[in-house]
Amino acid sequence: MPRSKNNLWLEVSWFTKDKKPLIRKHYKQVLIRCCKNEFVSSECKVKTIIVCPTKVSVTFKPNLAVSLAATIQQVKGTSSFYVNNQRFLKTKFEWEKGYAIANAKTNPLKRKTPLR
Repeated sequence: MPRSKNNLWLEVSWFTKDKKPLIRKHYKQVLIRCCKNEFVSSECKVKTIIVCPTKVSVTFKPNLAVSLAATIQQVKGTSSFYVNNQRFLKTKFEWEKGYAIANAKTNPLKRKTPLR
């Protein structure tokens, strides 16, 4: 039986709890690495990860064998757990429930400027 080739690229965003500016410069790169590692361990191909004080936006090719909700839940859960264990903040770091799909295309998304 022939297998379908996955050409789907998604641009997905999620926010910090209550959209508070909890993402700080001193651990921004660590958060990016943590998110990327989780996507890769879920067998997703990551193109970009953009982190702002209140949100994360990721362009990636999902693993079609796993639900998108499960993948995002894993990334959000692991990253918030890591930030809290490293004690980067005096308060608890949490993500808002849910996520938003900004784009879904069959070709890699080309941007001249990153999402903000």
